[in-house]
Amino acid sequence: LDITNIVEYSHEVDIPGWCREEGSPFGEFHSEALQVPHGCRFGHINDRQLCNDYAHWKDAAYKQCKTKVVGDKRMSARSFAVLEPCGLDLFTGVEFVCCPGDEKTEADIKDASMKSVSQDPYFKLSDPANEHERFKEAQQRLEKRHRAKINKVMREWSDLETRYKKMKKTDEKGAEAFKREMTSRFQKTVASLEEENKEQKKQLEDVHEERVQAHLNEKKRQATHDYRAALAVQVGKANKHNVLKTLKTYIRAEEKDRTHMINRFRHLLRTDRDEAETYEPILLHQLRYIDLRINGTLAMLRDFPELERQVRPIAVEFWTDYRRENTPEVTDDEYTAIGGDEQNVKLVHYYKPAKTSSISGEDDEEEEEEEEAEVKEGESDDGGTSAEIKKQQKSESKKVAIEKIVQRKPGTKSEKNKPTTDDADAAGDEVNFAAFISN
Repeated sequence: LDITNIVEYSHEVDIPGWCREEGSPFGEFHSEALQVPHGCRFGHINDRQLCNDYAHWKDAAYKQCKTKVVGDKRMSARSFAVLEPCGLDLFTGVEFVCCPGDEKTEADIKDASMKSVSQDPYFKLSDPANEHERFKEAQQRLEKRHRAKINKVMREWSDLETRYKKMKKTDEKGAEAFKREMTSRFQKTVASLEEENKEQKKQLEDVHEERVQAHLNEKKRQATHDYRAALAVQVGKANKHNVLKTLKTYIRAEEKDRTHMINRFRHLLRTDRDEAETYEPILLHQLRYIDLRINGTLAMLRDFPELERQVRPIAVEFWTDYRRENTPEVTDDEYTAIGGDEQNVKLVHYYKPAKTSSISGEDDEEEEEEEEAEVKEGESDDGGTSAEIKKQQKSESKKVAIEKIVQRKPGTKSEKNKPTTDDADAAGDEVNFAAFISN
């Protein structure tokens, strides 16, 4: 059994078939992926000069969170994971997620979560094969429910306007007092509905993100296992083709995770600048560890010098081409070349100047479709697809997307954006509402 390190996990995990001829089912050491809920903060301590045990880093994470205060709320540790090992049960640092420790806030979040779970079937079942479609359908149902609530409020405004006009004929002073009271009450109601919708959208996106990330993590885990198994066969006989095939599959799995995280950052830059600022250090940290993991996996070839001489150059070329062709928006080697932390910072800063760009639902939809293709791409291929073929496929996809944009002439609306009867009624009620409060 090839044990690379020992670490106490933050929760129990069943390990089926522990003893296997090809070695440990886990592969190289991977830090546990942490989720960062809305309102929480990510942090990490990492110093290669330090080397301490699990208990030390756990205590350090909890202490760090206790010192953080966000919006008058003291934070507490929600989760943590040790970083690179520097010895047996010794590590160079810890990453952690701090969340507001207010019990009432946490209870409110739980209540909201349970309410959403009971409202929509999306929360009750995880289906990786159809995750994107089910997520989009859940978004549509959420928007429909929200629109129905707003329409109901606006219809009530129409009734109030009629009542106000009748009152004004006999009691002008009383009618004005009535209008002020109702205006204040209904403005609060609409604001509350908008805030509720925003929170429900955020919860839906968080669950979607967790499920996509879990799927990507499983692909990486399986790819690591297959690669190690191929290397184990190499001990007894030449296995160059299978080693290269599984190594490419692993690199592709890590790069898909990278593309997914970059796309999430781009989405946040357009929709929630504060959340994007919070996510930026998390993204840089994760991009760094993707490069470290791939380089660590390539380093495993050193045990087979002749195999390394034949396979490593091909694998590195594949990695370089894949990153250049799949990094969103850019193709310049200045941003896509395999590099260290400085290269990742340069790429992230490349995306940031777009803060004044318009927020487009069409852009988001195209980005989500591109991201979904990234997650699904290659799930059944054998790793032998040439870079040239993939480049051609991507070029064709971009051509179709550009044609769709060109077809959307300014000042026109597609059929799917045509207002429904409810939308038209709501628009009319909004006019009545505006007239009512301005009178």
